[in-house]
Amino acid sequence: MGDLLYVFGGRTRDANGTTVDGALNTMEIYDPSTNQWTFGAPMPNGRRTMSVGTLNDRIQVIGGEGNTSQSFHEEYNPATGAWRSLPENEIGTTSFGTHGSAFGTIDDVNYVIAGGPTPGSAFTDQVSAFTF
Repeated sequence: MGDLLYVFGGRTRDANGTTVDGALNTMEIYDPSTNQWTFGAPMPNGRRTMSVGTLNDRIQVIGGEGNTSQSFHEEYNPATGAWRSLPENEIGTTSFGTHGSAFGTIDDVNYVIAGGPTPGSAFTDQVSAFTF
């Protein structure tokens, strides 16, 4: 977004694979022109394996996983540095928590494809479409 790379959330694990922090709410921003990383405003909800896309010069973060699969819909505005919660105004399907899904934006509609409805190795073939 705007020649910057945004990195959201994740988790911290020990060398033995044990998760230390659950899901992180961090946002880090890389500027390749200066080769510098900075911290941005933390996400309202920590998560990992979420869908991330852009629409209207803003970044949408949908779903993810913490202790459960999450259905949070949040948007970051790089111009103001602020987050806001988005309504779950899905088109044609019931809202569901998901992690590890594919994501794309076509004609001002964000699509979340498949992913897991429960933590771990769960999968679904559901496709959801969102407008904001």
